[in-house]
Amino acid sequence: MNEIIAERRLLYGKKSSGERIPLTIRVGRPYWLQPEVAACPLEWDGLFGALPDVQGADLLQALYLAADVEPMLKAQSKKYDFFFAGGEPYFDSEP
Repeated sequence: MNEIIAERRLLYGKKSSGERIPLTIRVGRPYWLQPEVAACPLEWDGLFGALPDVQGADLLQALYLAADVEPMLKAQSKKYDFFFAGGEPYFDSEP
């Protein structure tokens, strides 16, 4: 990733394990692949290996789709607990 334009630092661990592993999510500068197709680099350093760049119809859509990390965090929350860097839970506990 050449240029990082946004970053979020979290901690995660397997459900109920008590472990806290650093996770840094980085979004890079979007770029044009071809007319009417843009892409945006996305990195989840600490949880996933290399990810493909997120594609969209233009630079704004590619950036929006890459930066919207909530759905991926929510999907991974079935297996992992996520925490802010200070240790507070990222998601509210469900009853």
